[in-house]
Amino acid sequence: DQRIEKQRLLVESLKKYKRGLFLSLYGNSDKNIILFKNIYDIASEGGTPSTLDPENYENGKLPFIKIDDLNQHYLTAAKYFITEKGLKKSSAWIVPENSIIYSNGATIGACSINKMPVTTKQGILGIVPKSNFSVEFLYFYFTSSLFKEKIRAITTKGTMDCAYLKDINNIKINIPNFIIQQKIAKVMVDFENLIERTEFALISLQNIKKALLQKMFI
Repeated sequence: DQRIEKQRLLVESLKKYKRGLFLSLYGNSDKNIILFKNIYDIASEGGTPSTLDPENYENGKLPFIKIDDLNQHYLTAAKYFITEKGLKKSSAWIVPENSIIYSNGATIGACSINKMPVTTKQGILGIVPKSNFSVEFLYFYFTSSLFKEKIRAITTKGTMDCAYLKDINNIKINIPNFIIQQKIAKVMVDFENLIERTEFALISLQNIKKALLQKMFI
């Protein structure tokens, strides 16, 4: 129990440290001011095919991303799918892999990198970065408190809050050069991997305890 508690505290400490790590690395780098619209080749919301037509969904093969999918760094699988017909009959579009999938409606700020081509519902942006921007760096920047503050400033309040792309496009952001972006992203990815290994060790300890208890009472 004591070993498990120490491991749990280590996990919490690493996660807390991670929140300040990006800001520290980012703050110590030289940066240039650009408009958000200049970081991508393509950016657009998706769309939801009509649920009244089952042919838009039955036996669909195209991954269809919803808000609840954006709770992880990488999108490697999907729970929902649409058909080619559903794609053509809606404003959904195929976002190429290694793009940013960003929620700009309802739960604003949820973010992932898709490791496969996907489509999205409305209220979720597909952002295809230009070649001189690191998609990993952009992920950490978009999920940072710095960018979240900028998004809050342009969010339109209503029945459902929304950060419209036309307003996001005019956000001024400070971005380091591509080499620095890659270096920062590598440190952050390596640190995330460290947290993952530490969490796995915690789960292993918890499983050992469970096995020991079962043996004690057999």
